Amino acid sequence: MKLLHTVAAGVILACSQLAGASTLELSHLTLSDIHFWPDNDELGPVAITETGNVSSLDLTGFADQIFVERTGDTGAELWKTLHATATAAAGYTVKSIRFRAVLDVTDIDPPEQNLNFAFYLQSPTMMGIGWGEAYDGRAEDWTFQLASDGIDGSKPFELALSTAAAVHAYSPALAGSYASVGFRSITLDIETVPVIAQVPEPGTWAMLLVGLAGVGAAVGRRRH
Repeated sequence: MKLLHTVAAGVILACSQLAGASTLELSHLTLSDIHFWPDNDELGPVAITETGNVSSLDLTGFADQIFVERTGDTGAELWKTLHATATAAAGYTVKSIRFRAVLDVTDIDPPEQNLNFAFYLQSPTMMGIGWGEAYDGRAEDWTFQLASDGIDGSKPFELALSTAAAVHAYSPALAGSYASVGFRSITLDIETVPVIAQVPEPGTWAMLLVGLAGVGAAVGRRRH
């Protein structure tokens, strides 16, 4: 899903709608029980763009909370998971989930193993794990295409987005080899599509016609 729908975009700025709220109502989707783990910090302002059936959440408030700075000769790390219960509107189902992130790194000649990050979707299934060398401006972009029967639009499912940033010094000689690591931006795209009724196979149509013919013949015999 590299290219979103080219339908005219409808833009909704929900700068106060999600800050401190636990429910977010979108056109074809509801996100409820929004919370952080392991703590319950507020997410902060969120900008939402709806383009066709794709709802894009700019989680800059989430990205701002995953940021660690060097404060001495010891390492530091921070990780957090954003949870929500996603429920598609009646007549819709969730087709795909895409998340993007850009790293925010300030370093001073760092050994690669001293700057780390993790960014992945934890549910409805584990996907898009990014871990390892971190450098400023590194972009992560993952799309999970759900199976046609993977998500029942009438049933809610848990959505969990996890991030982690870490800076380490393995010896005093490495002190000052880095300054900070975090995420400059995080965006989550959720695509919902109308549920399409199953079209009977040709064999099913044939059986149906044979059955109707049999019923018609029986009715004809009764009349005579």
